[in-house]
Amino acid sequence: MKNIWRKHLRFFVAILISLVPLNVVRCFFYRILFGYEISNSNIGWFAIVDVAQFSVTNSTIGRINVFRGPMHVLIKNDVQIGFRNRFNCGFWVGEKQEYSKVFIIEEDVLITNAHHFDVAGEISIGSRTVIAGMGSQFWTHGNGVIDRDIIIGSDCYIGTSVIFCPGTSIANHTVVGAGTVITKKFSEESVLIVGNDGKIKRQLS
Repeated sequence: MKNIWRKHLRFFVAILISLVPLNVVRCFFYRILFGYEISNSNIGWFAIVDVAQFSVTNSTIGRINVFRGPMHVLIKNDVQIGFRNRFNCGFWVGEKQEYSKVFIIEEDVLITNAHHFDVAGEISIGSRTVIAGMGSQFWTHGNGVIDRDIIIGSDCYIGTSVIFCPGTSIANHTVVGAGTVITKKFSEESVLIVGNDGKIKRQLS
C-alpha cells in the first residue's frame, strides 16, 4: 500500500513540475527531485516525466507528452519529439527481470505527434529515423510473448498509423508505409514495407 501511495505522490509531483511556466525551472526540478540527467534540452509545458531513469541531451520534447513507468529512457543529441506522445511502462513489470524496460533514441531522430510506445521490453530507434504522421503503436508485451524488443534501424521513415508487434525489427534505410503492421524481423536494408501483413513491396534505390 505504501508503494502505491508513493507512486501516486511521485506522479503528482511530476505533474506539478510539468505545469511550471519556464523550461529552465522545469528542468531544474526534474534534476533535483528526480535525479534526471538533462543537458541543453527543452521539455515542453505539461510534458510529464515519471520514470526510473531519464537522460536527455540537446533535444526538444514537446508539450503534453507523458513518460511514465519503471523504465530507463536515453535520448541522445538533436532529437525532436512532437506533442501528445505516450511512452508507457506498466508498473506490473517493475520487479520482473525478464523485461528490459529500456527506451533508446539515437541522434537526430524525429517523432511527430500522438504515437504510443509500450516499453515493457526494449525499444531502440536508430539515428536520423523519422516516425511521421500520428497514431503509430509500438508494443513490447503480450500474452505468452517472449521475444519482446523492437529495434528500428537508422535513416528509416515510418508512416502514419503503423503498428510494430513485439519482437520485430527493421534494418537501415527502410520505409514503412502508412497503416502497415510489422509482425517479424526484417534484415533487408533499403526496402519499402507495406500492408496489414507487413511485406516487402520493393527495393529502394
